Amino acid sequence: MSRDVDGGYILPTSAMLLLPMMIFAALAVDVGSWYAEAGLTQRAADAAALAGVPLLAEAPDAVAMAKEVAARNGYQDQPGCDVMPCTPTLLPQVVVTRVDINQLRVDIYTEMGLMLGKVVSDDPIPLHRTAIAEHAPSVPLGNPTSMLGGGTDEASGAYVSNH
Repeated sequence: MSRDVDGGYILPTSAMLLLPMMIFAALAVDVGSWYAEAGLTQRAADAAALAGVPLLAEAPDAVAMAKEVAARNGYQDQPGCDVMPCTPTLLPQVVVTRVDINQLRVDIYTEMGLMLGKVVSDDPIPLHRTAIAEHAPSVPLGNPTSMLGGGTDEASGAYVSNH
């Protein structure tokens, strides 16, 4: 074979592969950003649930605290959904629900726009994350019947209580 017969096939092959390679690169960037945003949304839901659960005795205070913490993490609640199940129209939505006497559930609905994938599609990707926090009542530490460290200190004549 001579060089004249084989010449010139690299340029058309590269041109045909350029568009699929760019689409895969855009997909890799967008999937990475979705993963990062999902992590941020999950951490915001976790923080909101943990902030609101100690206030469950006063339910409106628990809901307000959870929504405030979600807003501080970048997810300001929009009017629309206050109970589950929710089909949000305005995003982001922060839905706070009392699951049990000691449990608080926080659902955050938001959406992700495409960065480089706008060439393929301009539709945003919906994102929903949930966190449930449970409040455990305080546990007294130590043993109230233990006399270790309690009783009368004979050296000083003082009474030391371990309660």
